[in-house]
Amino acid sequence: MRSRAKQAVYSIGRQYDDDSLATTYLKACDDDFATCSTCARAWQIRADSYWQLVWKTSKRGEKVGRLGDFTWHSSDDCTLLSDRLKLIMEPYLHGVTVREVSYENSFEVQNQNSGKPLWEVTDLPVASVDVEATGARVTKQCSECGHKTYNFNAEMLLTVDRSSWHEWDLFTLDEFRLFFVTERVLSCIQQAIATNYRIRREAVIGDD
Repeated sequence: MRSRAKQAVYSIGRQYDDDSLATTYLKACDDDFATCSTCARAWQIRADSYWQLVWKTSKRGEKVGRLGDFTWHSSDDCTLLSDRLKLIMEPYLHGVTVREVSYENSFEVQNQNSGKPLWEVTDLPVASVDVEATGARVTKQCSECGHKTYNFNAEMLLTVDRSSWHEWDLFTLDEFRLFFVTERVLSCIQQAIATNYRIRREAVIGDD
């Protein structure tokens, strides 16, 4: 049982059980990445590259679904916010990149978010997992690039290395490129009755 004194943080992501909500994916140039010839791991080498958002469309060419307060794409540590949710979350968006995303309002289902600005939240600060406190171990390490693979599983309570986390309200992990929020941000989202998100897993900030 974890100590109550430890601060909880949460990874949130797409609400997969609701297919009526719009989603998208990122289209990037291959030249923006390097790939390890041994383990095939790819990593971004151009920090200034711009990834194009590509919306999923129906056979009629309309964008599929309706816009939720969150819209998720193929990068688990990025999301799009509706205009109303961006305004509500404004106090917590320091330390991340927030940019307006242009789009054609041709969705199959219109709602209160249709035609209003969408805001991409990206470039989250990166913390690290305290592997020992989490109870994980290294199972493999690439001889070329040094990338480590751990035996993390869903039963483990992730512990964030406190020395790597600097009181960020939104962040990601080096070992898990997920969208993490603090308890106060989650409370803000819940009070706003935001749509199209779910809690994927809980973690705690480790002791000093």
